[in-house]
Amino acid sequence: MRRYSKQKLCFTLVEMFIVISIIGVLIGMMMPAYAKAQKRAKYVRWLASNAQNNRDPDTVINYNFEAIDFQTKVDGIYTPTLYNGALACNMPGYDSASYNGILSTTVTNPRTAALNLPQWVQGGGRWLHLKNSLSFNGSNSYVTVPGTKCVSFDPSVQDFTVLMWVNFNTARTVQCLFGKNNTLTGNSQYDLYLNASLRSRVGNSNLTRTIPAILPSTWYNIVLVNKAKVGVKMYVNGTLMTGGNTPALPISYQATQDLVLGASNNGVNAKGTPRFSNWFSGFMDEFLIYNKALSDKEIMGHYKMGMPQ
Repeated sequence: MRRYSKQKLCFTLVEMFIVISIIGVLIGMMMPAYAKAQKRAKYVRWLASNAQNNRDPDTVINYNFEAIDFQTKVDGIYTPTLYNGALACNMPGYDSASYNGILSTTVTNPRTAALNLPQWVQGGGRWLHLKNSLSFNGSNSYVTVPGTKCVSFDPSVQDFTVLMWVNFNTARTVQCLFGKNNTLTGNSQYDLYLNASLRSRVGNSNLTRTIPAILPSTWYNIVLVNKAKVGVKMYVNGTLMTGGNTPALPISYQATQDLVLGASNNGVNAKGTPRFSNWFSGFMDEFLIYNKALSDKEIMGHYKMGMPQ
């Protein structure tokens, strides 16, 4: 009986090791699928959250960069366009289609113009293979917003927020992320650009925020908030940035140029040709404008909902 018991016990231990090994192999096989499922669940939650902005009467622009095949007619020609999903904005005279973003370039040769537009990177956003992004080449590609009335804020009396996700190819050059300005060196209605640190001008305010060194190939959530008669704030990855000069209260300054993403709009030359400079080199993954000043809690919520894994 003892010999039989010992043999039986040894056999049971071997079986146990085999079962444990099989379980380990199965877990190893399942982990990539589990991680992928987690990422997809996060993407679905973000997509639902982003859709809520479309029903917010204070959302003026909501580019979620998912409608990569969307086009509109520009001068009779179908042109790749950023779809504006903000359909519930209650500002007087608002028409969501007027605030679709037209993918543009300074290249005039029709044979090569399409190659110089901002380029779609399918599956190249914050969650690889699930989220899209738009690539700017840093030399001649930009997005222009033809609608003006509902994004022409008077910062002395109107609250507004601009929120975006960006990924820089390089941090060594001056790059304008967005701007409703006449020139990057003069006054601006509002803009945001990288020049060693993040800088913004809202009315007569000059806001400089020194942040940890910008790293290439890294996604950043950047938010600019104007609170009329209070001042301007800047947030990076949900955190309020401090330091730099304290902004003065904005005054009314209405720029004549359209809102542009990816470059500084410097008006036109003597021949009437648009002039641009300070090109953005990198990727954008989300861009929103609100006709209100988001709170610290709301901004952190946006960041946590959309942050890369």
